[in-house]
Amino acid sequence: MAEGEARSFENNQKIKHRQPPRVIALVGAREHILKRREFLDYTSWLVHFRELHPRKKRSYLAKFPKRFSKISNHLLYVRIFRYENELQNFVNQLEPAVLLVDDKLLNLFQETNTPIVPEKNIRYKHHERLMLLADNLANYFRIILKEKPRNYGRELRKFEK
Repeated sequence: MAEGEARSFENNQKIKHRQPPRVIALVGAREHILKRREFLDYTSWLVHFRELHPRKKRSYLAKFPKRFSKISNHLLYVRIFRYENELQNFVNQLEPAVLLVDDKLLNLFQETNTPIVPEKNIRYKHHERLMLLADNLANYFRIILKEKPRNYGRELRKFEK
């Protein structure tokens, strides 16, 4: 991976009676593109899924694919993983300059030579937006996998880059 690229990962798994499917989202972009006003404007609608009122969640999910299509031009990679080892292999091949990682996934990347920034230590607005985007992608695909598993593959092809 070229110098100046940042990666963001979000793990989305909640504990209930029946384990929901595990979904991990990877989003990659060049640092200088993340800092552009255009990227920040296109991502201004992003909010953390847990902060949404239950009535607003459905409409947020319905609008997500169209809004995401505007953002995807600024991203190098968008990948959704179901298994940690697939994610690790993909990241090892990329050799990113920086990893922005969800706190629950930190143990997966302890052996990499890449600088790691845990989600709780993110300071920059553009990194927060990238992390929020990964979180929203993970939520979107977790819900699709749970509610409409037949549509999962089709949606995956639309989003992945």
